[in-house]
This record gives sequence, structure tokens and C-alpha cells, in this order.
Amino acid sequence: MSLTRLLITFMSILVVSGFAVNGVYGETTITVDDSGGADYTSIQEAIYNANDGDTILVYTGTYTENVNVTKQLTIKSESGNPDDTIVRAADPDDDVFYVTADNVIISSFKVTDANGIGKHGIHLEGVTGCDVFNNIVSNNRNGIYLLDSRTNTLRDTTVHSNDNYGIFLVESKNNNLSNNTVHLNNIYGIALDTSNNNNLSNNTVYSNHKHGIALVDHSSHNRMRNNRIFNNTYNFGVSSGATNDIDTSNTVDGKRIYYLVGVSDATIDSSSNAGTVCCINCQNISIKDLTLKNNVYGICLHNTIDSDLDNITASNNRYGIDIRDCDHNNLNNNTANANELDGILLRHSGYNILNNNNVFKNKVGINVMHSSQYNELNNNTVSNNSVGIEQALSDNNNLTGNVIFRNRYGIFLYKCNSNDITGNTLDSNSDCGIYLRYSDNNDISNNIVLSSNLGIHLLDYSTNNTLQGNFLSNNSEDIRIADEGALGESIPGFGLPGGLISFFCGWSFRRKCGQWR
Repeated sequence: MSLTRLLITFMSILVVSGFAVNGVYGETTITVDDSGGADYTSIQEAIYNANDGDTILVYTGTYTENVNVTKQLTIKSESGNPDDTIVRAADPDDDVFYVTADNVIISSFKVTDANGIGKHGIHLEGVTGCDVFNNIVSNNRNGIYLLDSRTNTLRDTTVHSNDNYGIFLVESKNNNLSNNTVHLNNIYGIALDTSNNNNLSNNTVYSNHKHGIALVDHSSHNRMRNNRIFNNTYNFGVSSGATNDIDTSNTVDGKRIYYLVGVSDATIDSSSNAGTVCCINCQNISIKDLTLKNNVYGICLHNTIDSDLDNITASNNRYGIDIRDCDHNNLNNNTANANELDGILLRHSGYNILNNNNVFKNKVGINVMHSSQYNELNNNTVSNNSVGIEQALSDNNNLTGNVIFRNRYGIFLYKCNSNDITGNTLDSNSDCGIYLRYSDNNDISNNIVLSSNLGIHLLDYSTNNTLQGNFLSNNSEDIRIADEGALGESIPGFGLPGGLISFFCGWSFRRKCGQWR
């Protein structure tokens, strides 16, 4: 072979080899410097001219642009320090980084100012294999957003001071969130919505205005380890009934998260250092002598039976004690106060006994709803709520011997039938003592109803209810019956056929219904 042909062959091999390295393995590095002297002055221009697998190295500076990443690239700051390499949204109504390509790396930037409605600092959509690390993401509408994305990694990143969410996953699975610091976001620190099989480990989530970490809308089979969650309005919450792998290495305000799935015959008491307790598909669990606060649920039971809750204080949660799809449980001597929504909630639950609980300063004191039947609510003290005891779409419950005072409504029934409301004392409930709407065949007997605007009010086609032996006094109006047929039988002076019902009323009632003595 001649020397000339040998040289040609050698050069051809080099060209082909070079193409393989640069075109396939992507070892080409493209530089960006906003002050000039590099390949390009903007990150987006570098992306337009890059190939899959290339590295875009960005020098110190402030880059005002919205970056669409449509190729498999590594985009990183040259300094490795996010404080000195800033990417700021040119258009606040667009994401700073919008990533629609797989296997993208974004590292060591400060990402800011995408504050338009629904916009994000870093937005990954429909992608896999991306790695976002060592960034600061702040002052956006939302920090980092994953939609329909899988097997991505978010790590070693600080996410703070965003208007809504810090990190938000929607319909995303098998992602890894680790060693992130998430704080001072306005609604959620970290939220998973309909997102499964994700791993959250060693994250520090604190001082977010509303929620710390929340797994919502049946996000399931997620794994949480060694997350520190503190000083959020609601540190931790998970959709009732979802099944996740969450152990006691996770803490809320320095106390352990107890998230039990399929456990029987266990006790959680003051020695456990519990901060919140969730029991899913459990049996014979004793939970006692705990103070649980500042979470979505103080206690959450789902599909759990034959368990006892005793001497619990659940305060400043969204829900104090939440019981869903649970039967044959006992709640005794608990205090539920200053919770945002319900002090004690029963939903789709039956044959439970609530006895001697003190429930105050919640939106609803005790809420019995959605086909909760055959429950006993006895001797509870319920005060200073918007509604003391509320029942909706629930039948055959007994409310006996409760003391209910200084609520807006004492007892409120909506579409509830065949309940017994007997022997309760209702005092100074501002709007109404006992209030029924669309509710039939209830027995309201031997109650004391005092000092309300309306003592007992039956309206909206509430029919065939029985009132007897009630003592009403010092109400602006003792009894108002809006619909004929509200009582199975009534009394003279009400324009209804007389007979069964006997009232023991104070002077104010006799004065208004002058025919009855």
C-alpha cells in the first residue's frame, strides 16, 4: 500500500471515529458566556446548535431567557455554584426550563422569576432519566414540576420562596427525590398527586406556609425514609386509604410518623414519641396518651377495626381524628380542638362508639357522614364550633347525653333518617339548637334546648319526625316547623292534628303559641 493511500485510510478512520464519539456518545462541549468570548451568549442558542449527548457549559452570569430543552443534553454551570450562574425568565408567563427530552442533566443554576399562573422554574413533562441537582429554584409560581415523568432524579437542590409549590409531581412514578431542602413555599413543600412508586429520602422540608409533604389523590406505593419535616402549618398528610411505605425514620417536628399497614395487636402510646398516626387495614390497635398536632391528620384510620383511641389530644391539624371505612372502634376521653375542618370525622363507618370526648374550636366538632350508621355518640362535650355535631346522609345513629353549647348550630342533620337524638343538653347555640333538613323518621326526645335563636327547626320536607319530652326555654323561637308532615303527629296550636307529642316549654313558647297551655 502506498504512503498516500495509507494516510487517506488513517484519516478516514479518524473522521469516522470522531463522528462516533461526538455524534453518538456526545463528548462535544459547547460553551456559553453572556459577556462574550464563548461559543454562544445564550443557553437557548447553544441548544439549537447542539446534538444529543452534548454538554453545554455555562459561565458565570445572569441569563434572562426561557429555555426549551428538546435534546438529550447536559446543561451545567462552569463554576458549580448556583449563586453565581442565574437563569431568569425573560417571559414570566413561561417556564424557565421546560424539558421534553429524556436523559437531560440540569446542574448548578439559580432558577427564578417564572411567576405567571401555572408556570414553573423547572418543568419536566413526559420524560425519563433526567437528573436535576445542585440548583436553587426560587421566586417562581411553582418550583419544580414533573408531569407524566418517570425514573428521574431530583437531588441536592434548594427550593424556596415559590408562590405555590416547591416540588410537585403529577401522574409521575419511579422518581427519586433525595437530599433536597424545601422551605418558605406558599402552599406545599413537596406534593405528589396521583403519583406512585416514588422514593423520597433525606429531604428537609420546613417553614412552608401550608403543607410540608403531602401525598394526595391516592398516590400510593411511595417510599419515604429519613425525611425531616418541621414548622409547616401541616407537616405531613397522605390520602386516606392509600398504601405507602413510610417508616418511623421520618419525623414531624422531631416526632416520629407512624404509618401502619396491615398491622394487628399493636400499641402506640407516649413512649413511642409519635407525631402523627395512620392505620391502614389494621386490627386491634391501641392508640393512647398522645399529643398530635400540626399535620393533615392527628390520627387517620382507614379500613381499621376493633381498635381503641384513648386520651388523645389532637389539635391544630386539618382534621383531628379521621375515621373512614372503619367499624367497631372505640374513641374515649379524647380532646380534639382548634383543627381547621373536623375535630372528629366518621365517613362510611359503622358501629363505632364515641364517648366522653371534648371537642371544641373546630369548624365542625363531630362530623358523621356518607353512610355512617349504627354509631353511638354518648356524653361528649362539644362547644365553640361552627357546627357542634353534624350528620349527612347517615342513618340509625344514636346521639345521647351530649352537652353541646356555644356553636352556631348545635345538632345539624341533612338527609338523615331514623336517628335517635335523646337526652342532650344544647345551650347558647346561636342560630339553632337542633336543625333538620330533608330528614325523616327521627326521634328527638327529652332534650334540653336553651338560649338559641331557634330551638328546634324542621324544614325542607323533613317528615314523620317525633318530638316529645323536650324542654325549650329562652330561645327567640322555640320550635319552627316549615313543612306540613314534618311531625308524625303534632299538637294543637301548630295547625296540625294533635296527639302524640308532648312539649315542656318555657314562657316564651307559651306566649308565642298562645293556644297551648
